[in-house]
Amino acid sequence: MSGLSSGDSQSFTPKPNGVVHTLPTYDLLDQSSVWTPEIESLVHVVITQIRLDTPGMLVIGRQRIGKSKALGFVQEVLSEEIGYPILVLSWTIADDDRRTGRAFLQDRMRQSGTDAISHRDLAVLRSRLISHIRADAARLGTKRVAFFVDEAQILIDQEYAQMLFLFNEMERYDLRPFFLLVGQPELLGVKGRWLASGNYQNIGRFATRTHEYSGIRLEELEKVLSGFDDDSDGIEQCVAYKVAPKAFAEGWRISALGPLMVTAVQSVALAHNITDEVRMPMQYLRSWLLAILYHVIQTGIDPRILELHAVIDCLKSTNFGAVLQYHVEIRTEKPKEGTAK
Repeated sequence: MSGLSSGDSQSFTPKPNGVVHTLPTYDLLDQSSVWTPEIESLVHVVITQIRLDTPGMLVIGRQRIGKSKALGFVQEVLSEEIGYPILVLSWTIADDDRRTGRAFLQDRMRQSGTDAISHRDLAVLRSRLISHIRADAARLGTKRVAFFVDEAQILIDQEYAQMLFLFNEMERYDLRPFFLLVGQPELLGVKGRWLASGNYQNIGRFATRTHEYSGIRLEELEKVLSGFDDDSDGIEQCVAYKVAPKAFAEGWRISALGPLMVTAVQSVALAHNITDEVRMPMQYLRSWLLAILYHVIQTGIDPRILELHAVIDCLKSTNFGAVLQYHVEIRTEKPKEGTAK
């Protein structure tokens, strides 16, 4: 992350009176993920599709908006929210143009939890993967198997064919597969190609619904920031306490930064002649929040009197301005039936 290490302290506001405040040697934001309305929407649509026995769906989102983190969140809460056990396999597709069908299958085996990947015959490897999945599902006492496939825009036709074979084999063994393909906007082009070529088998298995995963709306920023105020592990573990214990004791919390951060984004957008709604990607939000918190620690300033120019400088240190246009929510026609916003 840019501008966040102790070696980059010169990029922030100089310390008052020359006093240097030591940066912490631990991660201030050690939460793997925090709740956002977009995550809640994704959890809801995935649960709905599984309950409807839908075979698969696409989730489309731009870069660095937190899709992978959201997948982990969905995996963590899925069984509890749906009310029965589900075997979830998380696969991430490697962007390697030289990968073979064998390497693809071996990667899926590793990511499914088996190391028995040494064999020349692809049929043997497929059989081992299927046996491993069946055994794991049996241990959980479930017939439902969810495949979460991240970076799915990288998949090629031969790999979809392997996944289709796996889907059919799952059904042959009386398991109920569900494929969640998550990727960048190019993934929509794959569905368009299937439609143009009449490949309804792939559409019916992997793309019966399309859901758009977006960045955080500015109006929801304060609610999202409240996720960093979790004190369930004790006050001493609360981020606001670590950063500004005196202000914390007097009621200050991370969420209080929300209105100032919203104004900062709007100011930067206006400076770029952008008047459409800007969505804040989660990864940039974390970087920005860290920059603000380190600024507070380094300067010793009371976070309740932070000035707008300092918050804007912290935003600029994340290089968000360079990608601002990419994260503008352009007002377009309503999505076609069968898609979700």
